[in-house]
Amino acid sequence: MTKIPTASKSPTPSSPAADKSGYGQACGANDLALTAKTESHAGGYILITAKAKPGITCTLPKTHPTIAFGSRGIEAASAEQAAGEPITLTGSKVAYAGIMTKTTKDNHAVEFTDVIVGIGNADPNPASVRVGKTPVDKPIVTNWHTTANDAVPRT
Repeated sequence: MTKIPTASKSPTPSSPAADKSGYGQACGANDLALTAKTESHAGGYILITAKAKPGITCTLPKTHPTIAFGSRGIEAASAEQAAGEPITLTGSKVAYAGIMTKTTKDNHAVEFTDVIVGIGNADPNPASVRVGKTPVDKPIVTNWHTTANDAVPRT
């Protein structure tokens, strides 16, 4: 008995046209090249820069990254009231978030040299990013932005 081939109206899961891996996925820290740079204006911030790794296209959420310092779990609170727009990263496109590490005037800060960056609370693979010696006391973090000036206030 000869099987008669039938025309397919949509790609099958195993066909190349159906392969959508790497497109439209939510970013995780392991999808990104993350860097940190100290900014001295506005009381001192750390500027986090996120760029998709080669071959990755992913979307950052409307809110801020999950930021923590050390095993004691000093987590940064949100610095912004409203959520922005999701940001799709691919190729050379980058996104920025700003961390103000010390929001108090007292002398109770703890010094850290790395920051842990997660994309949302459920990120299973947060990344550790070197920031140099940094005093931390009640830190806050901005949402993801497409320009560094929006992520780190200039006033």
